[in-house]
Parts: sequence; structure tokens; C-alpha cells
Amino acid sequence: MISHDVTTRDGLFRFSIVLILLVTALVFAPVLNNDFTNWDDPTYLKENTLIRDLSLGSIKKIFTNHLDGRYHPLTLLTYAAEYHWFGLTPRVYHLDNLLLHLANVALVFALTMVMFREPTLSLITTILFAVHPLQAEPVAWIAGRKDVLSTFFYLMALLAWIGHIQKTTPRKWPYFLSFLSFILSILAKASAVTIPLVLFLLDYYFQRPVSRKTVAEKIPFLLGALGLGIITWLSVEATDAFPATGLFSIPDRLFLSLYAIFLYLRKLLFPVTISCFYPLPVKHGAWFPLPVYLASAAVVLGGWLLWRKRRGIDREVLLGVLFFLIMILPVLHFIKINDSIVYDRFSYLSSLGIFLVMANAYRYLMRNQPFGRLPIDIRKLTRALFPIYLLYLSLFSWQRAHVWRNSLTLWSDVIQQFPKSALAYHNRAHTWTKMGRHDLALKDASKAVGLVPYYVDSRLNRGRIYVITKAYDLALMDFSHAIRLAPENPEGYLERGNMLLYFHRYEPAIRDFTDSLRLNPRQGEAHNNRGNVYLLIGRDDLAMDDYTKALEIDPSYAAAYLNRAMGHLIRRETQPALQDVDAALRLDPLNVLARRQKAEILNQPSTF
Repeated sequence: MISHDVTTRDGLFRFSIVLILLVTALVFAPVLNNDFTNWDDPTYLKENTLIRDLSLGSIKKIFTNHLDGRYHPLTLLTYAAEYHWFGLTPRVYHLDNLLLHLANVALVFALTMVMFREPTLSLITTILFAVHPLQAEPVAWIAGRKDVLSTFFYLMALLAWIGHIQKTTPRKWPYFLSFLSFILSILAKASAVTIPLVLFLLDYYFQRPVSRKTVAEKIPFLLGALGLGIITWLSVEATDAFPATGLFSIPDRLFLSLYAIFLYLRKLLFPVTISCFYPLPVKHGAWFPLPVYLASAAVVLGGWLLWRKRRGIDREVLLGVLFFLIMILPVLHFIKINDSIVYDRFSYLSSLGIFLVMANAYRYLMRNQPFGRLPIDIRKLTRALFPIYLLYLSLFSWQRAHVWRNSLTLWSDVIQQFPKSALAYHNRAHTWTKMGRHDLALKDASKAVGLVPYYVDSRLNRGRIYVITKAYDLALMDFSHAIRLAPENPEGYLERGNMLLYFHRYEPAIRDFTDSLRLNPRQGEAHNNRGNVYLLIGRDDLAMDDYTKALEIDPSYAAAYLNRAMGHLIRRETQPALQDVDAALRLDPLNVLARRQKAEILNQPSTF
């Protein structure tokens, strides 16, 4: 017979997890009113032709192509499904991110309960994971989908694996569910390659002996991680996704990585400065600022002490620390240098290890009086301070959800905290441009160029603003400067080609468009604009080839249909011209130029 106390306690903890989910939903509810930002959202959604439909052909392209050096096919598939049913409605994407986070919160509770069978430890770990402000970025950021989606399947893989090793069923389905979840997790984000190492870590925690069987059962996971790791590496190498890497020596990368670990730990324990971007520390001559070396030394010393005292430390603490390190190592600066010293989203799942350590510390303080001579009751003090700490975390997360309201609020927040961040001024300049505030856009773009004169993207951005404000000579100067800074960047040639076309310098324009296409053949705009030049100089055969290639790259390119229609008319091919104009109107029914062109075609004498 089950005692009344046990039943009451179980009901209380079930109520507690429901309450955690409700509080989490309330804390992050502001994201439902947020818009898209210009921080990777255009790359993943607005400019991504891979998600435009859900046909088998498109799904195949999603799984056989990378996106700017990133291979996240399952994440793109979720975007494709949302786009198919709801178009570009921001609230839908934000809602799905929030639902995935809530699902992850529930899985964290289930995982910790299965592992530790101690409700207090599970609840503390879960509430920290649920409302910590470092979690705001992957929840509030539409492009953060890869983190919350990959984490969902990652946690599923671990839960299933525990079912496998604890033999909760004589069947093999927990093992296969774990492997399937691992594959789905790694297809959502490549950092899930760490799962095989975490499986070994779970074996250590549950004291499974190392044997041929326990190693062999992980071989499929290791092969899957190796295969997806190679694909990801090739995707990164095919692009210039980490341009800062070559600027730092191997010792520099070591210190940056140790410093990043220190920052992650500090932000997880005492979150004060939270941002979507943290500029890399600037070297003065051959040296980083002193805090980089002091923080690195603190991390090394902490690791050494932990190793020395490992036999006297609770297994949950060692498990948490090792889990954090395994999860965070692939995103540090050892191999590739990120633009930011840390990213909040990189701690989304790795934070679980530190939250477990914090929950263990709470349990210890509630059970012991570690400072016996102090005239205060540590248990009462812990019981009083912990709710205040949770309230601080929750309010901070709620505030961060508002920061992600749009691009303007996001980058203004970065500038407020890091007023020398060229990237923040660059991205806010984009935002002002979209809002029609070209004076403020030019001011921010010039600030970015002034802070980092070799920042190519800022040169290009300011050049585009000069084009909008009709300062064409200044635009041409910025585009030429960008080419000198980065002769392998196709955008510089494309933009300068556009300016040369405006100045009727057709041959140099053709050379620039051709150079741009040599560097990146998959540019519909470069093909279209070179086609325009060819049409102007009477090479309609070459123009038609370029327009067709532009449409092969982007079948939704309405301007290319209209330009090809003009080419057909020059060649007196009325019927194909009408077909192209109709195609443009299907894409943009309100296109005035297309309507006028169709009327002119229909009023012409028949030539077919």
C-alpha cells in the first residue's frame, strides 16, 4: 500500500514541474511579439531559397547542400514546413522555438529524475535551465532554432540510452531510439557530435565496466559523429565562415579558449552582462589584456584542484563539470576563431552540467552547516536567498526577451554595452537603412569603418548607403576599397559592377560581374545584371543565357523574368516574352512594370 506522504510528495513535485513550465512560458512570452532580426534570420529564412517549398526535390536539396558553411538540414526542414503553412509570420517561428524550449525543460526534469531519483536535485537543475538569461538567445532568436531543436533530440538520445543501460525493457528499442535521436540531433546542429563522449560519461556515472561490448555498442554513434563531422568540416572549408582564424597563433587560441570557459562559467553563475555579441579581446602588440591571462590561469588552477580532489567530490559534481567541458570544447577557439569570444547560445545545453553542480551545492548547503562557527544558519540563508536569485534570473530573461524585439533594439543593446563593436554599428546601419533613416545609417556605417578600417562588410554597406543617397562617386570609392581589402570577396565586384553600369562603363562592368561569378557562380543577381549589360551592347544571345542562369539559381527572381522578356521582345519572340511577364506577375501580382510590359505586348501585332 502506498503511503499518504509518498502520494502527497509525488503530487507536489508533479505540480512543481507544471509550475516551472508555466513560469518559463510567462518569462519568455514577450518573444511572441518579436519580429525577425538581421542576425542570420535573413540567411535562414528571407533569403533562403531552399525552404520555399516542401517538394521532394527541395527536401533533397536541403539535405545535400550547406548554408553559408553550416549544415543544419533538419533545422531548415522545420523552417520549410513553417514557411509552407504560414509564410514569413514571425510569431509562428517564435512560438515553435518557445515550445521546443518548454519541451526541453520537461526532458531535463525527466532525465535528471531518471538519473538521480532525487526530486529536489532535479527541480533545482530544471528551474535553472528553464529561466536562466543565457537561455534567452536560442529561445528569442528565430535562427536559434538549431540549438533548441538539436537539444530536444540530444536529451531524447540520453534518456533512451539510460533506458538501454538500465535494461528497463528486454527489447532493443531504447538503443535504436537513442541512435535515431542522435542522428536527428546532429542533423539539427553539428555540435551534437559530442553525444558518443557523453555516452561514455554516462557509463562512468552508472559504473558500467569498460568491455568489448560497451565499446562496440557505441561504434555506430562514433561513425555517425565522424561522418557528420567531416561533412560539417567540408562545409566550413568551402566558405570563409571563420575569417578571424588566421589572425591568431596557436597559443593565442589556447588563451582565448580558456578565457571563454571562464566567461561562460561567470555568466552562468553570476549573469550581469548579457549580449548577443561579445567582441574578441584586442591585442596590444603581442599581448592580450591582462584579464585574459588571469582568467586563463584561474581556469587551469580550478581544473587542477578539481582533479586533485576528484576522489572526495560527489559524482554528480564531476558528471556536471565533465558534461559542461565535453559540450563546450567543440565551440571554443582551438580550431576556428569565432567573431565573438563567447556566444550565449553555445551554453544552451552545456549549461546543464553547471546547473547540476549548482543544484548539488544547494542540496549540500541545505543538508549541512559547512561554516559551523558562523553565527548564521546557512540553511535558512540559502532558503531565503535562492528564491531571490531565481527571481533575478527570471526578470533578466524577461528583459532579454524584449531586447530581441527587432534588429534596432538588439544592436542598440550591444552598442550600449560594447560601444566599440564595429559589427553592432554595421548591423544597426542595415536596420536604419530598412527604416529609411539613411542619415543615421550612414553615421553608423561610417562609425563601423572608423573602428575597423579593414572591415570589408562595413565598406560594402556604406557604399550601398551612398548609392541610396545618390553619392555615386563615394559609393564607387568604397566598393573599390573593399575589393582591395578582400579580392576574393564576390560582393565587392558585384557592387562595383552595378556602379560601373550606372556610369555606362560597360566593359569594366562586365569584367566585374564576371569576376564576381568566378568567385561565386551561384549569384542570380550577378547573372541578371551582366545580362543587362550584354543587352545594352547588343549581345542579346549572351544576355538571354545570363537571364536563364539567374532563374535557374532563383526561380522566384521576378526582375530576371522581366529582363528576359525584354530580350525576347528585342528578338521579336512575343509568345516567350508574354510567358516570362506572366511568370513575373505570378510572383508579384502588383508589379507595375510587369503590368505595363504585358499591356504593351498584347497591343503589339502578332509575330507568331
